[in-house]
Amino acid sequence: CGVGLESVTLAKLGAQVTALDHVPAALRLVKRSCQQNALPPVRTLCKCWLDSSSVQQLGQYDVLIGSDVLYESADAVPLQELLTGALKPGGMALFADPQRDSAKAFLTRLESSGFQVQVHQSQTQWIPEREEVRIYQINHRGT
Repeated sequence: CGVGLESVTLAKLGAQVTALDHVPAALRLVKRSCQQNALPPVRTLCKCWLDSSSVQQLGQYDVLIGSDVLYESADAVPLQELLTGALKPGGMALFADPQRDSAKAFLTRLESSGFQVQVHQSQTQWIPEREEVRIYQINHRGT
């Protein structure tokens, strides 16, 4: 969950949120942000999505959201395991990525294993410039 921007925003919109991070301080920050925004605390899980035994303990969700999680091509296998294990069949994941080269092989791999992938382009405003970002919409076609 990093600093928890997505978690807090989604909670503010009324979603039931579970924030995942392997850094306890990040989870405390999310709880504090919810408190400062007069929101009920979100559920937090201190686990690492790179660890397959942790992923097996997560449960399944209708929607998964992540930003900037595919750093290296080696992350593709555990990220696919996360999607396979934690995303309900018929569920959707949204990942934002600053157009790293490692994403191409990952997306191809996903499409051949029960997922449908759509790529959307967007721009973010960074001081002092704009940056292109890709948003990957990943739908779990499994049953």
